Amino acid sequence: ESAGVFLSKHTIEELRVNPGDIIYISDARWWFGGLRSIQVHLSGAHDGESHEVHLNEADIKAGHFAFDKKLSVEVIM
Repeated sequence: ESAGVFLSKHTIEELRVNPGDIIYISDARWWFGGLRSIQVHLSGAHDGESHEVHLNEADIKAGHFAFDKKLSVEVIM
């Protein structure tokens, strides 16, 4: 089960989201067309770098994400 995603305070303010909102995270490379993506609840803010996305290992595997590739973050609701 997903523990949710943690975004920076700056990103949370920029996206205008609140804990519990559903976030769509996908590989930023358009040609994957959503094949490398997940939907998770926003758990809260982290104190790390401004545009870091903090996911647990299970969510990284479920989304088939690569550590060295950029992710796209969108608000679903």
